[in-house]
Amino acid sequence: QYQDQATQDHVQAISDAATNYATQVADHPAVSETINAVNSGQISTDQIAKNLQEYIEYARKNPKKINFASFGIGSQPHIMMETLNQMTGIDTVHLPYKGVAPATNDLIAGHVQAMISAPSTPLPHVRDQKLRGLAYSGAKRLPELPNVPTFAEAGLPSFNPRGWFGLVVAAST
Repeated sequence: QYQDQATQDHVQAISDAATNYATQVADHPAVSETINAVNSGQISTDQIAKNLQEYIEYARKNPKKINFASFGIGSQPHIMMETLNQMTGIDTVHLPYKGVAPATNDLIAGHVQAMISAPSTPLPHVRDQKLRGLAYSGAKRLPELPNVPTFAEAGLPSFNPRGWFGLVVAAST
């Protein structure tokens, strides 16, 4: 169950679309996965947690005290954070932004406490210790952030927040 009805409705719409798509797979076969994007989780440095397990523990003890940013309702980072909430039994509050840059700025300023995103935008801020990297979704650590563990190393081997895009065509093509 998601925090609000708008999120629940959006997730249901995505699920319905996937179901409808699945019934039409024979008419629209997949050609290729074009992009498989990794993500990273980060928090503001004023956050009590120093690692992913401490973050989860703090969030469990303090329901609805952590706000997380995404670049919109139903965006991949939003769904990834909601999945993390469900997997770990935490209850955080979603604050949608109009892009990853304003979300990152507010994360640095401490207006929100957590975010999952592609590592490119927060990477320099994690390196400069303006943000704290919790985990990375790659199979091994990101060379640019050797001190940030993978989600598996951080204790969540079944959580793999990755985005992907694919190419499908009509069977008659």
